Order: sequence, then structure tokens, then C-alpha cells
Amino acid sequence: MTTEEGNSIIDKFIEGKQSYSNKTAQLLNNNGLLYHCDWNWIMEAIEEIRKIEDNQDDYLRDYHGIDITIGLWDVEVKIDGKRLFTQTAFGEDQLIDALWCAIIAFIEWYNKQPKC
Repeated sequence: MTTEEGNSIIDKFIEGKQSYSNKTAQLLNNNGLLYHCDWNWIMEAIEEIRKIEDNQDDYLRDYHGIDITIGLWDVEVKIDGKRLFTQTAFGEDQLIDALWCAIIAFIEWYNKQPKC
């Protein structure tokens, strides 16, 4: 998957959940979004995932736990205690890459869940 494709997946996920301040208008570097390299941007996706767990009317009403763990050397996503994704990282640049991949893995899983 290219950076552009991954950023597009994240941006569609966030845009579909709320209208937020001109992030899509802030296109830089060949019209690319910055979810893959800016902690402020990627944290917007984390906040949207947190809102899903809080919203019992959403897709995940039968799930009791979404855990995204950012460690010193890895990122892990678990749904109800079952591992969905793990990525090892060595350094800050690789840690944001690992989180970016984890968020995409979660969004792809989430989009496959049946709607209530």
C-alpha cells in the first residue's frame, strides 16, 4: 500500500465520523496528507477510534474493548483481547509508521464489520 492510499483510508474514516477543521484543505507535498508523518494528524485518527468505543450505537456494540498500545518498540491493536495487528519499530520515525499501519489495519477491520 502506498502512503497516499493509506492516508486516504485514514482521511475517509475521519471525515466520515465528523467535520473537522480544514485538514483536507491542508494538503502539502504533492497533495499528500500528513497522517504518516505528523503526530498531531495521526492522533486525530486515534481520537476517532476512541469515540467508536464510547458510542454503543455504532458498529462495535458487541465489542467491549479496542486497545491500541504504543510501546517503546512496537504498536499493537487488540479487539476484545485478540491481537489484530502488531508492528515493531526502532525509533520515533518507525514508531509513527507502525502506528499509521496499525490504524489502517483497524480501519480495514472496522469497515468489514456488519452495520447494526
